[in-house]
Amino acid sequence: MTVTFNNIPSSCFNRNCSFTFSSSITPSLSSISPQRGTRGTLVTLTGNGFTTNAQEVNVTIGEAPCHVTSISETTIKCTAGQSSGGSHDVFVKIGNQGFAKHVSGQIRFTYEVHVSGIKPNKGSIGGGTYVVIAGDGFGLMLENGSVTIGGSVCSILSVNLTEISCVTTPHDVSNASITVAIDGKIGTLSNAFWYDSGVTPLISSMSIVEGGVS
Repeated sequence: MTVTFNNIPSSCFNRNCSFTFSSSITPSLSSISPQRGTRGTLVTLTGNGFTTNAQEVNVTIGEAPCHVTSISETTIKCTAGQSSGGSHDVFVKIGNQGFAKHVSGQIRFTYEVHVSGIKPNKGSIGGGTYVVIAGDGFGLMLENGSVTIGGSVCSILSVNLTEISCVTTPHDVSNASITVAIDGKIGTLSNAFWYDSGVTPLISSMSIVEGGVS
C-alpha cells in the first residue's frame, strides 16, 4: 500500500502496511422475505456472519432505514421505513466489518403504492376541486407520478411520501375510484370520491350575449 502526503510518497515502516480484503470475515446476505410491502412491513433478512449486537447493524432499503427489531448471526428482522414506490436495493452494514455481500444476486425490496383516503371526498362535476390524497410510497418528484379520479386526470400540485395535493378536472356524476401511479407502481382506492352535481355551480343564462369587437 502506497500513501502520499503533500505529493511526497511515503515508505512503509518495517513493510507492515498491508490491507487484506477477506471473504471469511465478510457478512453475506442471501434472501429477503417478503419481497414487497409498504411502510411498517416486517422484513426478514437471512445470511451469515451478522452479529448479535443490534447496535452494530444498519439496514437500508434504497435510502430509507429499515429499523432493526431482532437479530442473530443468520437472521435480521427490521421494519421498513418510508420510501417511494418501486424496487430498491437492500444494504446491510455490520459494524466495522462493512457491507454484506449478496450471494445470489442483488437483494431488492419493492415498495407498494398505497392510497388510504382523500379530503374532501366530493367535489364539482366541472372540476377545479382541490383535494389532498393520503397514503404511502408517493415519492418526492412531481414528474414521477400521476393521479386519476374516475379516469379523469387530477393535476398534481405537490407531492411527498405520504400526501399528494391535486386539482380535479371535469367528470360526470359518479362515485369514483382514485388511482395513483408512481414509477410504474399503482395504488387504488375504490369508490372514494363523489363527483356531485349538488355542489357544482351552474350558469343558466347571460344577460348580454354579444358585444363590439373593441
